[in-house]
Amino acid sequence: MLIRLKKFLSLERYDQRILLEALALLIWARLLLWIVPFPALHRRLSHRRVRKIAPPKDPQYYMNSIERAARYVPGASCLTQSLAARWLLAHSGHDATLRFGARRNSAGKFEAHAWIESNGQIISRPTPHAEFSPLPSSSSDNKL
Repeated sequence: MLIRLKKFLSLERYDQRILLEALALLIWARLLLWIVPFPALHRRLSHRRVRKIAPPKDPQYYMNSIERAARYVPGASCLTQSLAARWLLAHSGHDATLRFGARRNSAGKFEAHAWIESNGQIISRPTPHAEFSPLPSSSSDNKL
């Protein structure tokens, strides 16, 4: 644990702030998903406005921060991480689209996955997204 703290303290202030913000957003998303039904949460969050923080970096930078912080949040599923990433990217001034996909695994069991796209590119961690058939999105209600 001490090594991780030293590593965190060696980061630049901006990187520390984004990592702490990513951690807070993951915790918030996890709690909301336990309390609020997803359809209601999704409707409410689709109206959030994009706000810029200084200086915006590449969208992958913010996604990497979410994925690093997710190691410390129990139950940080792909949906939790995608919601948190969507908020973080929107606050940094980036376009972010929450996407859902589904498939049947080799045992015939239904599986679902959520991921984030920014500027038409998948920026979530390397999960075989191609194996998931993307579900149609309704206009821009999952885009910030």
